[in-house]
Amino acid sequence: MSSGLNDTGMRTPRAISLAGLSLFGAALVPLLSLSGCGVNDVRVTVVNASGGTLDSLVISGDEVSKRVRSLAPGESARVSLDVNGEDAVGLRGRRNGVRLVPQMAVYVEAGGTLRLEVDSSGVTHAEPRAAY
Repeated sequence: MSSGLNDTGMRTPRAISLAGLSLFGAALVPLLSLSGCGVNDVRVTVVNASGGTLDSLVISGDEVSKRVRSLAPGESARVSLDVNGEDAVGLRGRRNGVRLVPQMAVYVEAGGTLRLEVDSSGVTHAEPRAAY
């Protein structure tokens, strides 16, 4: 007669460890996709160095669009863009009710970062950094 505890491979410490890792991995994938930490993300920081209030902010490109909350003078906000491969993005919005000066689109790659800073003239300066 056997005890039933060691009759199957699923009762060994190694099998239990592997099962635990599998469950952990299966739970981790959906969490990462919900938290916006994917490999296709471009992390964008929008900085208000204009001295005025920025509102109606939208970062947009050919395949992506993301709203950014209003920013008081000196504030910044971080958002993630889901970019598949590469895209050219720009910032639209208003400074004290006046449209920001249009800018050329900035080339970004998945996994990279981008800093967009609005100056006192309402001009956006971009500093993209590629992922290495």
